[in-house]
Amino acid sequence: MIDFIRAKYSLVDGCTNVFKNNIKEVQGQYRLWRYVFDYIVEEPKLDPVPVKIKSKEGLSLFRYMRASNFLADLQSQQLTFISPGLWEDPFEQLFFRDSGIKIGDTTYYIRCICFTYDWIESEEAAWLRSGENSEVVRVEYDFEKLCSELNKIKDAKFFFSVVDYSLPRKEIVNQSNAFKRGKWKPNSIDEYLNVMSLKRKAFTYENEIRLFMVKEQSIDGDITCLRYCDSPIVSVCLPPKRLSPIELVEQAEERYGIKVQHSHLYDLG
Repeated sequence: MIDFIRAKYSLVDGCTNVFKNNIKEVQGQYRLWRYVFDYIVEEPKLDPVPVKIKSKEGLSLFRYMRASNFLADLQSQQLTFISPGLWEDPFEQLFFRDSGIKIGDTTYYIRCICFTYDWIESEEAAWLRSGENSEVVRVEYDFEKLCSELNKIKDAKFFFSVVDYSLPRKEIVNQSNAFKRGKWKPNSIDEYLNVMSLKRKAFTYENEIRLFMVKEQSIDGDITCLRYCDSPIVSVCLPPKRLSPIELVEQAEERYGIKVQHSHLYDLG
């Protein structure tokens, strides 16, 4: 059986409760890497993530969401985390336990927000996944501002986890079966979040990064909202076929000072 890669989490600079894996800052530039499965040699390989705009400072994370949900979060100054039990792909729920995961003497409970760190290669696929719903927008978050806001929340810990595409379907199922039968148990919350970040190679185009909220107390409901003081939102992008986003433009740009962009994916000029 091919073993999953145990990627270590380290504290984000300046934070006491925010961690990251496979993200480093080198000479003022962020570098990411992920693991993918190489079917030629049938083993995982390291896949560095190139910086799309080298002159851009900082790290941006993107989230595709309904405009109504975006506006609700914006007006309430909140981040919305959801239970992995709501994720559509059944493979992503194989290791999740809504009753919590016990590691040693501690039981941990998690909720999550899913982002993408790419806004170029995966753009068409992301819009297409939204179907004919023209109310979906792409929200850009500043990584450092987001970490700063999360660091103010003292009753939880937060883990940015670059999704791992290094195991094929069969091996993910085998690992899950070992988990169900008690033949494998995570030795730490880091190790558990590693398996909660496993995804099949067919989804590499998503370029996904997950933000896990981890608590040692049970969490009520599938949806949890956390308030922030200073908005980590940089911009919001409207889909290519959206023609008159009047309400969104007025509320996001004029009232909140958030830059509103339009996708030019299909523009000829």
